[in-house]
Amino acid sequence: MRKVLLLGFVIVFVLACGSSDDTEVTLDPDYLLLRDTLPRVADCKALMVHPSWGRSTWSPEFFPATHWLLGDDSTRQASLDAPVPPGVSAAEINLTIDPKAGTINGSAVIHVLTQEPTGALHFSLSANHAELASSDPPAALWSFEDGVLEVVAEEEIPQGQTWTVEIQWSDEKVEQVQELFPEGGGTVLANLISRDSTFFTFGYNYWPMLQASGKIPQAVFHVTYPTDQTLVMSGELTDSVDNQDGTSTDTWRLDFPFIGNVGLALAKYDKVEGKCGDATLQIYGRPGESIDGYPIVPGTYTAGLEKACDYYVSLFGQPSVEAIKFAGVDERFTNGFATPGLVIVPNYIWDDDGTGSFAERDFYLAHELSHTWWGNDVFLADMKDVWLIEGMADWAGCNAVRKMEDEEHGTKIWIWEVTPYLNWLVMGGDDHAVVPEDTSHLAPVVYYVKGAWVLRMLQSIVGDDKMGQIVGQFRQDHNFSAMS
Repeated sequence: MRKVLLLGFVIVFVLACGSSDDTEVTLDPDYLLLRDTLPRVADCKALMVHPSWGRSTWSPEFFPATHWLLGDDSTRQASLDAPVPPGVSAAEINLTIDPKAGTINGSAVIHVLTQEPTGALHFSLSANHAELASSDPPAALWSFEDGVLEVVAEEEIPQGQTWTVEIQWSDEKVEQVQELFPEGGGTVLANLISRDSTFFTFGYNYWPMLQASGKIPQAVFHVTYPTDQTLVMSGELTDSVDNQDGTSTDTWRLDFPFIGNVGLALAKYDKVEGKCGDATLQIYGRPGESIDGYPIVPGTYTAGLEKACDYYVSLFGQPSVEAIKFAGVDERFTNGFATPGLVIVPNYIWDDDGTGSFAERDFYLAHELSHTWWGNDVFLADMKDVWLIEGMADWAGCNAVRKMEDEEHGTKIWIWEVTPYLNWLVMGGDDHAVVPEDTSHLAPVVYYVKGAWVLRMLQSIVGDDKMGQIVGQFRQDHNFSAMS
């Protein structure tokens, strides 16, 4: 308020003491206020351009939001920290991926701790075939239909008892194109098993996800795949065995709470390394050329990502994972997917035309990197609070560009980032609060862009140092827990 009063005093003083000549007063010279008179940036480089897949600079579409974690499960709890009947206490998953045949086979032992008397479990599982292999205690009946495995106990399980189930499944030809991408951005190839690139992102439950479950405290994945490829997953690689039959089996552990989003990418990769605070930064690129005809050189981006890491560590503290991995996948995937310790990106992100990176690409990478702290460490409690994840990621990403490049590009990227929102308003978009009363009113262009500018305006009032203290303390208070 003191700044506002002072500004008003200065304006009145200038107008009172001026001559009869016109006096121009610039109220927002640094573009800190969200307003419909902000300039548009017309000379931005195209981040993604491809004739058949609409490779274009990402911007939110104009439809209400859904969220891939919610799926079709309308019973997901309002808060991930609230007691939920039931919850997974631990899981061990075995997967065999055959990229040449395009198949995946799996089994899982899942320990479920009941929070109240329970008689049935429902698992979301993408598979051609699935079955309950065992249930102990007690025995159970099961059915599998439309991607949901229902397990019904022969007798009710008391509160506080662990119910262990073993599930087996198989699937093939999982290539899936998302016409309605959960958070905007248009059509993407979301899931694929092929000899060149295997990855899973949105809308594909490649292992049994307990519906209405909260945080999973730990999990172990044993994945068998062709030896001539490299497997990259969320969590930490703890073991790798050559099976002497053309396959290897890697063991990946997630020894921290997570909410089901486990990333997986498989291809023939070149790897470069850097540092991200106390963690290792790893970039995996598929060698060759991008669809634009430029060589894939992931090392081009190590220094910039390290600068973004330094900034995020100064804001949020050290990462909670030992390694932060970026993996390039089939270039028909034209978005980003951040999971604990692994970010999946289109492989063309790592191409090099000889001029180095540019602000729009740096923003994209910094946005996804920020989810290491916000989204995979600090959780989302309720979908209507999604601006705290995605708005924070845009805010952090724009600020990181200043560190990765300079002040001029940092200002430019803020104007570039706000343009889809301003255009949306011109088109008659229904603006609303960043936290609407009804989640059906959520629009990505609001919770990404307007959310980021709410934080930008707050930062302009309290200052960089105080803003850093606010978000740093908030992350510390919500480490691996939900926020609202």
